[in-house]
Amino acid sequence: MTGTEATTTKCRRCNRALRSAESVARQLGPTCAKKEAAKTADFSIDQVVAARQILADGGVTRTRRDLSGPLFLVATSPYTKYWTSPTECSCIRGQRGELCKHLAAVRISLAA
Repeated sequence: MTGTEATTTKCRRCNRALRSAESVARQLGPTCAKKEAAKTADFSIDQVVAARQILADGGVTRTRRDLSGPLFLVATSPYTKYWTSPTECSCIRGQRGELCKHLAAVRISLAA
């Protein structure tokens, strides 16, 4: 070994090698970035950032899929978990019919 081994940054969604500096900085390739942007257009920047952190922490678990669609358990801490589908969330904001970071995390996870 020469000690000059190249490290390749991979897309956090599809795991493909990233080539451009812009893609490396956002950790998403251009196609995955477009898919994620389309799924999160209705959310605030803060909600998208929080959703990405939830995903990075492994806080989204798919529990089932049936006629009503997929259902996820979204954990924001070891003690705080919410049932979330692509259209609804059991958190306070979700119960009021508002968009929340849990919903954003589920939609980002489905954008693959």
